[in-house]
Amino acid sequence: MYPDTVFPLQAYTSALEQAAIENATRISGTRSDGEDWQLEGPFNISGRINTIAIHPENHDIILIGLASGGIFKTINGGLDWYPVFDDFSYIAIAHIVFDVSDPDVLYAGTGDPNISGFPFIGDGLYKSVDGGETWTYTGLEEVGIISRLIVHPAATDIVYAGAMGLPFERNEHRGLYKSTDAGSTWQQVLFIDDDAGVIDIEADPGNPDVVYAAVWNRIRNNHESVVSGLDAGIWKTTDGGATWTELSLGLPGGAQSRISIEMHPDNPEVLYASYVGTSLSFNGLFKTENGGASWSSLDIGPVDGVMSGFGWYFDGLQPEER
Repeated sequence: MYPDTVFPLQAYTSALEQAAIENATRISGTRSDGEDWQLEGPFNISGRINTIAIHPENHDIILIGLASGGIFKTINGGLDWYPVFDDFSYIAIAHIVFDVSDPDVLYAGTGDPNISGFPFIGDGLYKSVDGGETWTYTGLEEVGIISRLIVHPAATDIVYAGAMGLPFERNEHRGLYKSTDAGSTWQQVLFIDDDAGVIDIEADPGNPDVVYAAVWNRIRNNHESVVSGLDAGIWKTTDGGATWTELSLGLPGGAQSRISIEMHPDNPEVLYASYVGTSLSFNGLFKTENGGASWSSLDIGPVDGVMSGFGWYFDGLQPEER
């Protein structure tokens, strides 16, 4: 980025590839002398986990994706873990999802969507057809950071990918991407602005054409840090991304920061949205019961300081299933 504010992506990629080679060589060199090695600690210290994917049929099989540590898998309910993504240069993982119709098929989006002071970017989307043991690149290299993935349960060839873009610079590789051939090819179906990406998505499980996308203005480099903007909002399509409508009735107006959305597990007309304001503190929890046509603010009691000024980093929702 110095001195002309242009991010040298190729140099960054080359450095990651060289680091991976040197690390593999170093590990090989220390273990090739015939000695047996035993881990002595430290124990119970993990990197930041961005995503947890549980096998839809066998809950002992779990995969986790780390902010800068790749993917780990367990087949015994978490007693033992092993890495399955260490051979790749970009090992920041945003989201992992199963294809519920065939749990041997998984998708993993790279990059860290929380975009901290030193952002960890990715190089697109990866797919596994053997339960997460091996992975193959399947596109979207240019988007920098993938935030969220949805494999539609009613039509699993349809995959949606939210993209925050390359955080170091403004460009057009942001928004929402759609695949209709199980990740082989992609089309950008939503673009709002060159500094606004899609941070969260939801889809009606019974209708793959109904999708909601939360947009966030975010840029982070050594010249500026944009964490909010007028583009922040929730958008909805009912025709698979051909046209979009911004949802606004009952929601905060003006500049906002990060927004999270979550659909009720039993009723796709009911959604929740958590808003972070420009002060980077909690700005309200909202609910719709009519597919986003109107929203109401939920009274959840005193929450002053709940995000400690880090709402752009911690904001997220998960409804409790009863």
